[in-house]
Amino acid sequence: MWKAYPRHSVNLSAGCYTALLGAVRRGAVLQGPDVKKFEDDFAAYIGVRHAVGVSSGRAALYLALQALDLQPGDEIIMPAYTFHIVPLVIHAYGLKPVFVDVLPGSCNMNPDRIEENITPRTRAILATHMYGQPCDMDRIAAIAQARQLYLLEDCAHALGTRYGGRRVGAIGDIGLFTFALAKNMPCFGGGMITAKDDAIYQRLMEMIQTPTDNRRKGLRKEIFKTSANYFATLPLIFSTVIYPMMRLLSMLGLAAFDSEPGQETVSSVDVKNQYPTRITNLQAAVGCYQLGRIEAINAKLEDNARRFNSLLQGIPSIDLPLDADGKSRALLYYRIKVQKRKALRGALLKRHVDTMADDMSDCTQLAPFRADAPSVPVAASLPAGLLEIPSNQHLTPKDIVYIAECIKECAA
Repeated sequence: MWKAYPRHSVNLSAGCYTALLGAVRRGAVLQGPDVKKFEDDFAAYIGVRHAVGVSSGRAALYLALQALDLQPGDEIIMPAYTFHIVPLVIHAYGLKPVFVDVLPGSCNMNPDRIEENITPRTRAILATHMYGQPCDMDRIAAIAQARQLYLLEDCAHALGTRYGGRRVGAIGDIGLFTFALAKNMPCFGGGMITAKDDAIYQRLMEMIQTPTDNRRKGLRKEIFKTSANYFATLPLIFSTVIYPMMRLLSMLGLAAFDSEPGQETVSSVDVKNQYPTRITNLQAAVGCYQLGRIEAINAKLEDNARRFNSLLQGIPSIDLPLDADGKSRALLYYRIKVQKRKALRGALLKRHVDTMADDMSDCTQLAPFRADAPSVPVAASLPAGLLEIPSNQHLTPKDIVYIAECIKECAA
């Protein structure tokens, strides 16, 4: 039977649903012992003293800003190219994101551009490990230490990634993680904050709120959404149901499952009311199980990346997601920079290969920041050219060869 390949899949397994049902049977959906166990296990895995489970990755960022006691008008240096929600949460908190251009190979913040953007109001640096590739943390951490700035790590794409023998999230003052459906360790939502400092941990524990019954509706919605995506992207269901529907929509001139990046907004009222909530026990129970799988998940992603790197190298019209040293990473998303992206996507879809235009943004062009936008030529060049190709737990080496050959033919 012919196969079709989704742009991404959800890293769940039957064991995740066993953990979910176990929490339900024990009557420990919102609160229970799995929360503390997950936090302790997660802290040990990352290599830090403390971890605090929260309701989402956005909540993790918001609570981290509170825990550092940052004041309105304080500045945070961050990459110009990232998920648009990150600077919007910072802005909603009353802080000023200061955008720094990124490197063309990794899309990570360019360390050479940091110091020139430090002002008397600068209080922190936010380093995002884009797509799973770690930033140059030696240089960034040295700048933060010399200038007495807090260092936050956005590890949304990089859970388990190592840098210099340490896992990301254990290098800066605070690490920020998310367990959303498209990440390498989904737990039906939720997030985590890691911290080395006892005082920061104590402030976090003082601020965090216990989930109440009104959290159940959002949790049910997250379980449904994650499960729908999981089953829809299983090889058999995607090939026989979802892909034919996508092809039909494509022939009608309609895009399937695409959305324009950077459109969601963040309200300062919403973040104060919704974010400061602890992770639910059900999500934590799934997280405890998922921690046992994360190394295998990452090993598969890294193997996929190595194979794509080998098969796609040397194509003039394609830039691969490589750092200067040429080493591949456990890339959560394997994204390449291409020419004529729309035409390439259409050609690949006809060959059963689903792709996605990158959903990150040049954040200098978001409405709250456009008037004072700095020059960030690399970040500005990325939104029109980056393309996510399939890289997931279901791909075989033969599948990767087929996808790579299709890209070679269609990009020629």
